[in-house]
Amino acid sequence: MLRWMKRRNFLNLMLGSVLASLVQPWSALAAAWNKAAFETTQLKEAQQNLAIENVVASQKIEIIAPEKAENGAIVQIAVSYTHLVNSEHND
Repeated sequence: MLRWMKRRNFLNLMLGSVLASLVQPWSALAAAWNKAAFETTQLKEAQQNLAIENVVASQKIEIIAPEKAENGAIVQIAVSYTHLVNSEHND
């Protein structure tokens, strides 16, 4: 009798999991990201697709990155913020 109850609980759990996965849309399970913003090659277009407004240029933050990435899997960048007030800079 105890073995039958364990099996029933397991089957109920599996049925509930299957039903929950059918109800939940697959697009919600994947990370939501703005494909158009990350596929563009123009800065203005990317800012528009990401809804970035009122960009203020700053000489206090420097981003050092290659003009073109040789390997899209690994793109090394550096961010320098030594001129910011109340910030720590670890070398």
